[in-house]
Amino acid sequence: MDWSEVVELIRRSISRSLNVEKDKIVLIEPTREEYGDISIHLYKLSRDIGIRQDRAREIITSSAERLDIVDKVEEEKYFINLHLNRELVSKHIITEILVRRDKYGHSDIGKGELVIVEHTSTNPNAPIHIGNLRNSCIGDAFSRILKALGFRVRRHFYVDDCGLQMSITGVGYDLLKKMRVHPHEEFDVWLGSIYAIVNLFVEISDIKKNLYQYLQEIPKNKYEITEEEYRYIKSRLRDEDPELKSLLRELSECYSIQEDLKNRFPEVYKGILRALENISDLKQTVEKWNYAYETKSDTHIVSTIREIVDKCMKDILDTLKMYDIEFDSLDYESDLVWSGLVEKVIKDLGRTPYLSRQNGALVLKLSEFNKSIEIPDLVLVRSDGTTIYTTRDIAYTIWKFECIGAKRVYNVIGTEQNLPQRQIKLALKILGKPYAENLVHLGYELVHLKNFKMSSRRARYITAREVYREAIGRVLERLARSR
Repeated sequence: MDWSEVVELIRRSISRSLNVEKDKIVLIEPTREEYGDISIHLYKLSRDIGIRQDRAREIITSSAERLDIVDKVEEEKYFINLHLNRELVSKHIITEILVRRDKYGHSDIGKGELVIVEHTSTNPNAPIHIGNLRNSCIGDAFSRILKALGFRVRRHFYVDDCGLQMSITGVGYDLLKKMRVHPHEEFDVWLGSIYAIVNLFVEISDIKKNLYQYLQEIPKNKYEITEEEYRYIKSRLRDEDPELKSLLRELSECYSIQEDLKNRFPEVYKGILRALENISDLKQTVEKWNYAYETKSDTHIVSTIREIVDKCMKDILDTLKMYDIEFDSLDYESDLVWSGLVEKVIKDLGRTPYLSRQNGALVLKLSEFNKSIEIPDLVLVRSDGTTIYTTRDIAYTIWKFECIGAKRVYNVIGTEQNLPQRQIKLALKILGKPYAENLVHLGYELVHLKNFKMSSRRARYITAREVYREAIGRVLERLARSR
């Protein structure tokens, strides 16, 4: 007897005593421990089955007390609370576990229905860290539970190889490769440092451009802040102006990040900075790479980004195998874009009255589609012709349902993605997709560490490999002490 059978036994006994269908007996988990193990809403049940409340109380109490697994029956306001004989129930459950072993808890509730669980899906430009690992563990555990319940489960990893992050990484990798600078550590860790450093140089160039307009001067270099320059800018500019105050705060933050990255990754930092002498506008170069990769219009850019993605994904998947986490499908975002499915989705949305052009961008008017909820409109295509990740996610969701044939899709994504997940579902409804409600966001809170703040901008994280090695080390140490 497992827990579901305990619940079923109680429900069957009470339904027979009341002479009603079993489905009418709703058993709920009490809100407090002192209310027992199982509760019945007496007022609601008596109303639903059409008998007096005092008569229902008498029958339910008598029926429950006849069961040897029920130790005590109590009434609390509108509820009847059942306290189980925990010793007897535990004995039944443990016996069941010993008999069924690894099949304990399995059932055929799913009846072979195909479901997709998409999880992890981290950007392939850095190592998987403890924050990503929470996603992986939740997604893998949930997949195993669904499989045990009789569902046919496919585990998907969405490889986010489009977008500015990958273009930033690709530009830096390409510069270092031409200079014959190679990694001395794991590839994914090295790649994470490249992203952080190139991204920093993009930010610095923007900030310096704005600050030097205030100074009415031309900077000696665009991408680095020297100590002398930092002191000079801080002494020359006052922060009474709110915009200037914000720029000076960003300058201080970037200077701090710069010194940190320069000390931790000196070869990568110096190599990229030296290579940037031949690039007049880094931000424009990154945007060019982003457009070329999404449109597949430059073979060198496409092959370079695919090269780093494949190498980084190997490290990510090897790390997850340490935790016995694997996938049935790796879905490349670029393949989705290049297949024309994203373009088709945009055209289909264009046939609805909810797509408009604003300042050169294509915007989906979600606020007009559903006026009963407060939700911002969604930019599908930027003015430069590139799509945002939510647009691509709409196409990816349609692919999962219509091309793979999933009946239900679970996206394991942090709660900071609540809004995009709602926007995707609304876009599906605008398109008239009947499966829109079968898209489920399985959200979770982010990892917060005491006295340590993870940041991809600083290439600071506790990697999943470090967590694994530390755990193994502690176990071995404990075993050695216990001998």
